[in-house]
Amino acid sequence: FRLQKEGNTLTAQLDANRVRAVASGDTTLTFRVVQISSNFPRGKASALVDIAGTHNGTAFTLKNPFDVDSVSVTESAELEIVNIKPSQAMVTRGMTKLWRIKLEVRNNTGSFLRLDSLSLRIFADGKFDTGYDIEKPTAFASGFVELDPNATDSLEFKIKKTGTSTGAASVFAYLSMKDVQDNEFVAQSLGTQGGFVVQTPAALSLALLPSQARITQGQTADWLVVMRVTNSGQSDVIVQFTNPATAVTLEKNVGYNIDKPQTLEGSPAGTIKGLTTRDLVFTVDTSGAALGKNKIGGSLAVKESNSNRAIT
Repeated sequence: FRLQKEGNTLTAQLDANRVRAVASGDTTLTFRVVQISSNFPRGKASALVDIAGTHNGTAFTLKNPFDVDSVSVTESAELEIVNIKPSQAMVTRGMTKLWRIKLEVRNNTGSFLRLDSLSLRIFADGKFDTGYDIEKPTAFASGFVELDPNATDSLEFKIKKTGTSTGAASVFAYLSMKDVQDNEFVAQSLGTQGGFVVQTPAALSLALLPSQARITQGQTADWLVVMRVTNSGQSDVIVQFTNPATAVTLEKNVGYNIDKPQTLEGSPAGTIKGLTTRDLVFTVDTSGAALGKNKIGGSLAVKESNSNRAIT
C-alpha cells in the first residue's frame, strides 16, 4: 500500500498475521500500521495498492489494480494510540501462558496528562470475546501515570488467559487522560492495529509403521519403525527428541537396540506445523531372540509453540 503526495511516499507492507491467500470471491487484505511522519504534506493524498504473489506456482505482479479513493492526511489528534504490539503473532485458544499487548501512546498537547481510564477488548469470529482474562496496567512503562507534553510512552496489558474464538483477532483499545484542569482527552483504536491470530490447540495422533512384517531371530541388519504423526490442530508443536517419552517400544524388548532420531524427516527439522503430518524414523540395528509376535508401541513428547504446553 502506498500513500503519495507532492513527491512524498509512505509504504505499508501486507500484514502477514492476517489474510495472505486470496480465495475465490471477496477478500479483505490488511496492511501493517505505519506512522505518518510529521513532514508528510497535509490534505488529500493518492492511495495506491500493488500486489505480488503466485498463482498455481506462477509469479505475478499487479500494479494498482483497484480504484482506490484518496486519503486525507490531517493534523495529529491531541492524544493518540500510535501503535499496538502483541507480544505474539500467534496464540492458542484458551491458553494460560502469559503474553502481552503493548499500546504506544503519544501526547500531542502542550500539557502534562495523567491516566484516567483505559480498556482493551478483543474482537474475533464476528464478536467481542469475553473469555479473555486481561490485567490492565496502572502506569506507563516509565513507571509514571503522567505523560509529558509531546512525549510518547507505552501501556502494557497482560493477557493471563486467551479467549475461545479462533481466527484473525482485532484489538479495540480505549484511553482517557486528563490535564491539570480536568479537561478530558480520549484516544481509541477500533480494530485497525495490533492484530493477531488465535489457533485451535495442537491435537496429535500416531501411527507406527515397521519396514518389515517379519524379522529373523538375532537379526543385525537394520530395519525401521516410522512414527507417523498427524497434527489435526492449528498450533505448531516442537518435538522433544531427548525426552524419554519420545520412544518406540517392544513388548518383548530383550536384546533389541533401537536408535532414536534427532530430527524429523523433511523440513522444518524439529517442528510439526498445524494441520500437517510428519515422520520420525527409528532404526532397529539389533533384534532380540524371542520368537513369535512382538507388539510395537510408541509415544511422543512435544511442546506447543504458542503456549509452551507440554503434550505427550
